[in-house]
Amino acid sequence: DAFMNCSDDRLIGDMSRQHILPILSESRHSDLASIEPSTLVDLINGKYQDRISKFIILDARYPYEFDGGHINGAQSAFEKEEIMKKLFDRPIQNEDDKQVVLIFHCEFSIERGPKLMREVRERDRSVNKNNYPNLFYPEIYLLEGGYKQFFDSNQQLCEPRKYVPMLQDYHRNDMKFFRKKSKSWEIEKRKSYLSTKTRLFF
Repeated sequence: DAFMNCSDDRLIGDMSRQHILPILSESRHSDLASIEPSTLVDLINGKYQDRISKFIILDARYPYEFDGGHINGAQSAFEKEEIMKKLFDRPIQNEDDKQVVLIFHCEFSIERGPKLMREVRERDRSVNKNNYPNLFYPEIYLLEGGYKQFFDSNQQLCEPRKYVPMLQDYHRNDMKFFRKKSKSWEIEKRKSYLSTKTRLFF
């Protein structure tokens, strides 16, 4: 069986209950709850609407990849701080005891998607540090195989119905630009962290 039986060590982030969506027993990122593309298809088609009020698909690929083709309704999450503001300035509330879930991915869900997922959880922990283990978004998932695997079998749920690889020759300069931009953000984030740490120390 590709899916794991939910157990106490795989509770959602606030440790209040088990996951609604079936999660994989084995995945590249063992610390993250990963779902199959078919599970996302079920979610899109309303299979879990009795328990989930809203789901947000966050696409961590570069803008040219996103514009070239993305899952219907997905949001481009390349501008991380904009996403953080949307999620945490006015957190999305559950409705009628139904849950809000976040789903992350990139091209293959190997690097950019998992990284963003961990950063969102880290931010959630930080803003709720006085209410541990409460979280605004306790139920978050990683799409196994990323956009590539989803697109291969679900083109009808993508807009436009295309797939632009990150390493496509035509977008080589775009890739260099956005990769450099991402690295500069990481440097600024690191400087900000060290500055805050220094102020707290003194």
